Amino acid sequence: MSTLRYSATSVATRQIDVDPVRLRRMIKQVARPMNWVERTVRDLGHLAGRPLPLELRALVRRVLEFPSRYASTDGVAGTVGLTPGAMKARFRRCGLPSPFAYTVRLRALCACALLSRDSMTTASVAYHMGYSSSGNFCRAFLDLTGLRPLVGATLQGRLIVSTRLATELLQTEQLLKWDELGPLFVRAGLASHCGSRWETGGL
Repeated sequence: MSTLRYSATSVATRQIDVDPVRLRRMIKQVARPMNWVERTVRDLGHLAGRPLPLELRALVRRVLEFPSRYASTDGVAGTVGLTPGAMKARFRRCGLPSPFAYTVRLRALCACALLSRDSMTTASVAYHMGYSSSGNFCRAFLDLTGLRPLVGATLQGRLIVSTRLATELLQTEQLLKWDELGPLFVRAGLASHCGSRWETGGL
């Protein structure tokens, strides 16, 4: 018994990495501030009451990073090699809302983040979001969120948009169904993320 106890203790001791250089590196990695996309993913998980599924996290990141590419279901389907009809059918079979329901809400959340930047005008936000004019963007944002862009730029406005997204699309039963969707957005993200830059920049 004493031999077994000594063996277990020695194994446990060997597993503890006390190298100061490696420990400092690990601490820096953990303490490194998250970019705005990762903060948004985290905040949505908090609103949902649980971490977002891997596939949904991948979709959230892609829409927030490249909002102009996801203005329609065609854009979503194209990134994973499906037709819009096949993409909608796949979501429907899993009991999930339309993929456009997710992208349109995520694009609104992205617009809020962009509007909050001092360096961004309404016209520049419209350009990043893929709209032909600031007027078209403002009307679309108001129709979807019920908020004017000036309000969307505030913390309260962003919270309103985030909460509505969570209420409509991030219920527990909906999140569980994402595991049935299969590998789509994670695979697409790995294939296209290398060497790409974020259209929305850092917030």
